[in-house]
Amino acid sequence: MGLFDRFKKGLAQTRSKISRSFRSVLPFGGKIDDAVIDQLEEIMLADDMGPATTARLIGDIRTAYKSGRIAETQEIVPFLKQQVVAYWPESHRQLNRADEDDHYHKDGHMRFFPNNPNPDAYYEPNSFEGPVESADFAEPPLKISGDVSRYDHREGNDDYAQPRALFNLFDDGQKARLFSNIAEAMQGVPDYIVERQLGHFEKVHPDYAAGVRADLAKLVEAA
Repeated sequence: MGLFDRFKKGLAQTRSKISRSFRSVLPFGGKIDDAVIDQLEEIMLADDMGPATTARLIGDIRTAYKSGRIAETQEIVPFLKQQVVAYWPESHRQLNRADEDDHYHKDGHMRFFPNNPNPDAYYEPNSFEGPVESADFAEPPLKISGDVSRYDHREGNDDYAQPRALFNLFDDGQKARLFSNIAEAMQGVPDYIVERQLGHFEKVHPDYAAGVRADLAKLVEAA
């Protein structure tokens, strides 16, 4: 059973329970009086309609009864339906399903912060005046037995061993395709960023950087 089906089933059960309770104190042809209204109030509270809602609707019933708008018990339920509809704005009566992009993420319609004016700089560090890490939001050291501060996951780690091991598994054809694909993807990237990335390739393996650099030069010559 889906979520909406469970929701409808829950509403049906609640409606059935309230209807049975109302029928016990609202016989057809009975006259409305303060005692009937008091009983109705007890039922509404017992059936979890909420104190605020109950007080408002019971107040409406008393006003309508005293003004002569309703006089018999069979008139109460239709009157309550009218009041509930009147209190329920038209704009709230539709069950709206969220679109795929209605979320709180960076590009979602429901985000509660200004969007970054540069959609190409959602990462940090970047070279396009995008988000920058701020130490102002770092948690202060926590005294336990000595100082505890932010863990530096890079300390003692080798970020190049795994890509180096993979690169060494490639045959000449695979390496050639790798160099060509990366060089093609780097077209239009500022030179200083290209050089920065080539520096990382150099740390993986000198042949890696040399191969990408050679294919970049071929593309420049062919342009």
